[in-house]
Amino acid sequence: MATGDTLLQGINRNTMANMPDGTSGQVLTAQGAGVDPVYAAGGSGGLDIGDSDWGAMDDFTNWLQTVSGGTTLRKVHDSYVNTGTVAAQYASIYYDHYKQNALVTNFGKPIELFFMLGAQFTIAAGKAYLKLDDANDVADPTTRAMGFRLDGQAVKGIAHDGTTLTVTDLAVSIASAPHRLHLKFTPIVKIEFYVDGILKGTQAVDLPSGNLTAGRISMGASLTSGITAYILEMYRYAYKFGW
Repeated sequence: MATGDTLLQGINRNTMANMPDGTSGQVLTAQGAGVDPVYAAGGSGGLDIGDSDWGAMDDFTNWLQTVSGGTTLRKVHDSYVNTGTVAAQYASIYYDHYKQNALVTNFGKPIELFFMLGAQFTIAAGKAYLKLDDANDVADPTTRAMGFRLDGQAVKGIAHDGTTLTVTDLAVSIASAPHRLHLKFTPIVKIEFYVDGILKGTQAVDLPSGNLTAGRISMGASLTSGITAYILEMYRYAYKFGW
């Protein structure tokens, strides 16, 4: 055994095997239950939300809520939305960037959004949104916006240029475990959507431009049918507007 070795537990739990070394820059990537992890190229979506350009926060006490039958939690280090168990109920929380910072959100400059979802995660028949726009509703945006939409477990990227909504299927599903959603917007050019540090989709049409009046960052969920509540937890978020 040498420095940097990674040991894998055998199926009978009594043996350990030395995993083949990866190369510089690769990351250890899970392959699912019962399957050995592998080294793979690291996604270019890595970020340091501790640098001074980021508004990185885990205090949700200054977030506001909009609910119809649902409930929310907004405290330091944790937040969630819970639709309740009746169809058409919803719950949403949002951070009013303009009101809190007196700064206009300008789509003429680069923007990044980062959401760290927690383990309290119950997927039901419904939709959830993590987005930036002037609304704080739990629905597809009808004005300039961008963010993520969860159709049950399926993750989609969304963008609206003020006229047309475009949805990008990221071909990934998330279940009840922590996940990182990261959006990188280059004005006029593209939006890149990352899930857990890996680029999953790029959108180059119907990109927003101009300014937002409120510039609200929001998380919300709505229940379509069934008797299981849609619960979504977030314990950290970050944003970078025009670095």
